[in-house]
Formats: sequence, C-alpha cells, structure tokens
Amino acid sequence: MVCEKCGGNGVIAVSGACPRCNGTGEVIVYDDDGGEHMETCANCDFGLIFLEQTCSVCGGAGHI
Repeated sequence: MVCEKCGGNGVIAVSGACPRCNGTGEVIVYDDDGGEHMETCANCDFGLIFLEQTCSVCGGAGHI
C-alpha cells in the first residue's frame, strides 16, 4: 500500500527560513569603498530553504 503522507516518495519536503538572510531573501554586501548595498541571497529562494526529510510514517520506504 502506498504511503499517503509522502505519496510513495519516502521523503517529505519541508521549508524553513534561510539562516543566512533570516528569511528576508536579501543580504547586505559591503563595497570596497566602505559603502553597502542589498543583494538577493544566493543561499535561498525568496528567504526560504527547502529540505527533504525521511517520511516518519513509512520510514522512507514509500509504502506501508
């Protein structure tokens, strides 16, 4: 029987706030001349990072 929680994939995608930009999606970059400007964070997607976790119901098997 296919696991309903993970849809048979064995993993569940979860998202969280990016630790580099604190979920803002932008970081402060300091210039050589002492100035600063904002840039899009290269570590995330609009402030979120996506991780895969092993399904807790089927233990990663994808079926029960």
